Amino acid sequence: MSYQVITPATTSLVSVADLKTHLLLFGDTSYDTELQDILLTAEGFVSDFLDDFLATTTVKVNLFVLGDTVLPHKSPTNVRVAYWDDSDIEAPINPSNFFLDTSAVYPRLVFRTKPTNISTEFVNQGFIEYDTVLTPVPAKVKHAVLLIAAELFENRTDSITGTIVAKLPLSSLRLIQSLRGW
Repeated sequence: MSYQVITPATTSLVSVADLKTHLLLFGDTSYDTELQDILLTAEGFVSDFLDDFLATTTVKVNLFVLGDTVLPHKSPTNVRVAYWDDSDIEAPINPSNFFLDTSAVYPRLVFRTKPTNISTEFVNQGFIEYDTVLTPVPAKVKHAVLLIAAELFENRTDSITGTIVAKLPLSSLRLIQSLRGW
């Protein structure tokens, strides 16, 4: 199932101070903004690899048919469901009309009652928006982020040209590969 990121993470799981300690940049604040961007990039790489978000991110899943749906993330919060009514206007679905079944690895949105005035003009009948984050984040993920961020910082030219994946420390890939789920 595909999803769209509505609000990406703006803060990183690993702090700039932790990365500066890892890089031995004591007392130097001239790289702080760049280091924050590098941390977000490293976390994005790990998030893509794991197909889960390390910092709170809001996503949207389109529902082509308004019905029970397995969500693509394990820890949804602040769930909001809406549909397109017969006036082609977005209409929220009351939270009392659905619930999350969390008895499996991936939660399932289950409808108690569905609206009857669904538009036929849209490709999708509705959507689900929710916040998600990998919880708890294992220590090896944080360390992998530090290793990848250090590589991005030390080899900024290579990173820009797209050769970073080939140069990533094998240890960082080994740390996160065990969590990938396949």
